[in-house]
Amino acid sequence: SGEFPVLVVGHGFVMAPDAYGNLWDRFVPRGYILALPTTEGGFLPNHGNFGADLAFIGAAIVAANEDAGSPLYQHVQPSVALM
Repeated sequence: SGEFPVLVVGHGFVMAPDAYGNLWDRFVPRGYILALPTTEGGFLPNHGNFGADLAFIGAAIVAANEDAGSPLYQHVQPSVALM
């Protein structure tokens, strides 16, 4: 029960989210909602799109707090940290 903080991690250049397992292991057991989206993963990423994608994921998770059909319903703090 309770509300949990949200972290959205933007992956590094040509790196997959599974490279960030250490962050998952560190933050999720402490009550964080951690998103590791895969976006703009090629050799010529569009950094504007990358930032927009990360912001979209954070906003979608926060919005899920108000969706009674979501497993995140009433469990999401209203702010997001992008990493």
